[in-house]
Amino acid sequence: AVVLAQSDSGPDPERKKNISRANDLLDQLEELRLGMLSGRLDSRVLENLSNRMAEQRAEVNDPGLADAIDAVELRVAVELAKYQR
Repeated sequence: AVVLAQSDSGPDPERKKNISRANDLLDQLEELRLGMLSGRLDSRVLENLSNRMAEQRAEVNDPGLADAIDAVELRVAVELAKYQR
C-alpha cells in the first residue's frame, strides 16, 4: 500500500510538462481574444501563437487534441491574412 501511495503521489513529469504547455497556450489564446475584442490585435501575438501551435503539433499523439490544434491554427492563419492585407 505504501508503494502504491508513493507511486500515485502526483502527476508524472510528462503530465506536468503537458499541463504547463496547455496553460501557456491558453494564456496566448486569451491574449488573442482580448486583442480581437478590443480591435487592437498585434500581429506579434498571432505570429507567436502560430509558432507555438507548430511546436505543439510535433508532440501531439491525441487525435482530439490534434483537431483542436488544427482549428486554432486555421483561425490564426485567417487572422494573420486579414492583418497583412
